[in-house]
Amino acid sequence: MTDAIVLQWTPSHGPRRKTTIKPTDEGWIRTEAQWDGHQWHKTEIDQITKPTIFAPAHKDSNPTPRGIDMLINRLGDADQYHNPAVGLFKTPSPIVITKTTDKLQYHTEQLSSGHPITQHSLRRLIQREGVPTMVLLSETPYSREKHCGAISR
Repeated sequence: MTDAIVLQWTPSHGPRRKTTIKPTDEGWIRTEAQWDGHQWHKTEIDQITKPTIFAPAHKDSNPTPRGIDMLINRLGDADQYHNPAVGLFKTPSPIVITKTTDKLQYHTEQLSSGHPITQHSLRRLIQREGVPTMVLLSETPYSREKHCGAISR
């Protein structure tokens, strides 16, 4: 048997996706999957016959998207840094994820201050919106208020 063929991509909106075409004794199986920030979830499986494949060489042979733990570790502590690294969901109303010494928070233009977010809720947000982009706070529509240290629009 030959190895599987895997195509991964990040759509313009939503989580990273993957198509795997794998030979079996009965033919070929195509599996569609979606990344939730922790693992791949199969969304569709289909038996196919006689696939034709062409793709130019690509250097990234087995990319694995960042997981939630890696994302959280890359966030800068907003209690310690003036311009910390934050996670930015590029939605029509941007959502920013920040980390303080003891918790994760999310910020939107509808909220006057940050609100706690659990890893479970963050995973659900990633399932809906895709993995956030890591940027500095100054690269978002939000800024730090001078006196209370909160993040505001």
